[in-house]
Amino acid sequence: MRNLIIINLIFLLQTFVLQAQTLIATSKHPEATANHNQRKIVRDTADNIYVVYQNILSNDTVIMGVYLNRETETWCEPFQICEGKNPTLAISSDCKIFLIYESSGNIPDIICRSSLNFINWSAALTVDETNYPCMTPVADVDQSGSVNIFWINRVSTSHKYINYALVQNDTVTKREYFLGQASDIAIANHLKYEGTKLFLVMESTLDDYDIVMFSTDDYWETWQNADNIIGHNPTITYNTHYLGYDQSVKVLYLNGQNKLCEAVSVFENNNFNFYNRQAQSGLVTYLCIDDIAPPIGNSYLFIRNNILYHSFSYGSADWFDDYEHGINYDFDILLDSVTTNPINPSIAYKHFRFNVVDFIWSENTGENFNIFYKRDDKYDPLATSAQTSQNHINVYASPNPFTDNVLIDFHSIKTGNITHITIFDPKGNPVFKTSTNQNSFMWDASDNSGGKVKSGYYIILTENNGKKIAGRILKL
Repeated sequence: MRNLIIINLIFLLQTFVLQAQTLIATSKHPEATANHNQRKIVRDTADNIYVVYQNILSNDTVIMGVYLNRETETWCEPFQICEGKNPTLAISSDCKIFLIYESSGNIPDIICRSSLNFINWSAALTVDETNYPCMTPVADVDQSGSVNIFWINRVSTSHKYINYALVQNDTVTKREYFLGQASDIAIANHLKYEGTKLFLVMESTLDDYDIVMFSTDDYWETWQNADNIIGHNPTITYNTHYLGYDQSVKVLYLNGQNKLCEAVSVFENNNFNFYNRQAQSGLVTYLCIDDIAPPIGNSYLFIRNNILYHSFSYGSADWFDDYEHGINYDFDILLDSVTTNPINPSIAYKHFRFNVVDFIWSENTGENFNIFYKRDDKYDPLATSAQTSQNHINVYASPNPFTDNVLIDFHSIKTGNITHITIFDPKGNPVFKTSTNQNSFMWDASDNSGGKVKSGYYIILTENNGKKIAGRILKL
């Protein structure tokens, strides 16, 4: 038993080391990782990490790549992929990586390339066929491996239009132009690559602070729009039917006072309707969103007062009822922060990870811009008591780590009669569910079928009277 405990303590230490920030590249470009809806970082199924950014070499703007080999836990040396600017990444279910970016020149085109190993790339595929300058492409991949690409054409200083292209088998099979006027766009296909549904959210330039969302199932042959939101700088995440939960589309945005807000899109009465709440206090200057797991919630990044925060939103108790019942949620919890004047963060959207986030950001050194990477947990460990707690979590687990039994104490959050408890493995699979009217519950490491779970980390979710709290425990 002593040796087993030592092994697990070593594992815990290794996990902590992985959460330390790592300098992965240096750039001369002040917007090396800029544009909050462009995904500069993706993961594959082996948990390798791929990052793109822009640099200046010999007065030319170039796109650089760098990747983490998860097996060896080592980053490669940064390398030049091609000339171009403002890159974004997308990845298919079978780990084909797509690089979409603006070409160099006075009238930039949108270019798409693909790779199976991040080293060797296909020839440049020109996506846009207009004679107008193209800006800030965003992209995502659906179940079939089709790449949905949106970008903005700058027709004039005051007229910026959204365009769309569909890329299948490295060929442009469809283009749609002048879909609307917008200054900021974000898109999301399904996180688990289910179906072809696509969501587009845009900041319209026709009205002040007007955010509009559209959805389509047939590559923009037909579409449906939702209620508008008064705000700007929208970003979006989408998951559905995950572990039996209903569809969840979540939009983060800034309101007219630059307060960070959250909108949950609900399909009801044959229309998508938004239910909104303020998620953070203070003035926010930058935001981007991570995967949403409907049973619990989602992580996101934002910058406030030159500090980068990793925050977690539980949303609503059963996703939508709390909005109808008028429950007033507290501001979202803060899990981590970077205080060294970070700028332009980007967070990995795919492949989906239930328990961790991967993100990058830049820092100005005066001569260069250092690019850092960090992996962070979405769920803090549960303390054994209020006296030992060093975080926001008012649910306790004793002992933690544990071997046979663990007492889950939630008396300090209980305001209703029944507390629902769900225990997930690190991949988000529910291994045990129960409900109780007591102030605590003793878990004997049994799963839903009565067998014993394996050693490792588990996520405890407690729900009481419309409020959620989640935290991590370790079974030795």
